[in-house]
Amino acid sequence: MRKTAVIIMLLLLSASVHAEELAGIDILRSIQEAFTSVAAEVSPAVVYIEVKSETDKRMSFFFGPWGFEPPPEQEGAGSGFIIDPEGYIVTNAHVVAKAKEIKVTLADERSFGAELIGMDPDSDLALIRIQDARDLPVARLGDSDRVRVGEWALAIGSPFGLQQTVTAGIISATGRTNMGLANYEDFIQTDASINPGNSGGPLVNLDGEVIGVNSAIRSGSDWMSKPYNVGIGFAIPINMARRVIADLREKGGVVRGWLGVSIQNVTDEMARAMNLKENKGALVAEVLPGSPAEKSGFEVGDVVLEMNGTRVKDANELKNRVALLVPGERVEFLVNREGRQSRIDVTIGERPSDLTAYYEKERRAESRAVASLGLEVQNVDPQLAKEMGLDKEEGVIITRVLRGSPAEKAGLRSRDVIVQFDRREVKSADELEKMAERVVEGEPVLVLVWRDGRTTFLVIEK
Repeated sequence: MRKTAVIIMLLLLSASVHAEELAGIDILRSIQEAFTSVAAEVSPAVVYIEVKSETDKRMSFFFGPWGFEPPPEQEGAGSGFIIDPEGYIVTNAHVVAKAKEIKVTLADERSFGAELIGMDPDSDLALIRIQDARDLPVARLGDSDRVRVGEWALAIGSPFGLQQTVTAGIISATGRTNMGLANYEDFIQTDASINPGNSGGPLVNLDGEVIGVNSAIRSGSDWMSKPYNVGIGFAIPINMARRVIADLREKGGVVRGWLGVSIQNVTDEMARAMNLKENKGALVAEVLPGSPAEKSGFEVGDVVLEMNGTRVKDANELKNRVALLVPGERVEFLVNREGRQSRIDVTIGERPSDLTAYYEKERRAESRAVASLGLEVQNVDPQLAKEMGLDKEEGVIITRVLRGSPAEKAGLRSRDVIVQFDRREVKSADELEKMAERVVEGEPVLVLVWRDGRTTFLVIEK
């Protein structure tokens, strides 16, 4: 009887183990089925992009001395995916930058020439189009805001020219910033294998929806210095891409909202020094002249805590959120200013295409020329004093030094603050101009300037 009971128990245990094994296999088969279904649905909309671009003429410097000429064209390749039956294809800006000729090969091996509709280097996105193509499959776009760490993800593209390659992994992280890959960053990180040639292809979820545009990898390199994947890939969230793609399609370029401030993260040390409860928000380091921020009353040292009632985590988040706004839109900011919270209403402007040129233009608009010295200066106001860490709200800052001028020969630079001229304190641009007029030609004059946190003497001759 006891022996029979033992045999029955062993049989039941064996059956239980076998059932668990079958259940495990069923789970694996369901995952496998999900992968194959997604690949079958999305792959037809994924394309292989070949690019021919003109060789940089500066390369002839390296080839010329030996009697050789650089090849007239360079070739590159990447991936993309169709988003519209009319032939619109999303890819990376770096894939098609400087393209002279673009060739697109579909999953069914049809090939077409493509035109560049527009690209946005700031986000590394581009839109191209093929025409006269019928029955085009289209990739479905998902919601990248709902992506969670640990979810399955598939990357589809043409690594090393191997078309229609599908790799699988998980979402490793979201919101990756400060990678130095683009001006606007909010990357999804994945360990799905991404390699050179995958750029511009889709990162998709198990519902077959595109959640990101594969853009870059953190790579190692082999003995021939060729990059390879080490399990760290980055994709541009599709929600960020939607706005860019829409602008590229409608306008050929991207219109971004603009506040007009230079911002930085709040460190633990800064939070303690400013008596903040936490190191959250974005610290205003500069307010650009003529900007929406200046017109609305922003000041250097303000810490932006909220935008339209939603907390601001850090500087990168604020930059991305402002960029997505429509110029002319009214926005309310909550800021901490010297321990007190206040609200600032701003009418968002349009981000200048060249911020450096804008900055110089605005600075010069407030500058005045000291022609005899060959420079332009601006009075130091409270904002400039705070921005540059000056003890006094007086003196003049150099905004421009003319080539070949006495100022350039003396070693004066843009953004130097002139503290003394000919051993006399300089309080304004007017004073400096009068002092310069009294200098005898050929006579050396001592100039004391504040530069990079310290003062130094220079000698100038008219």
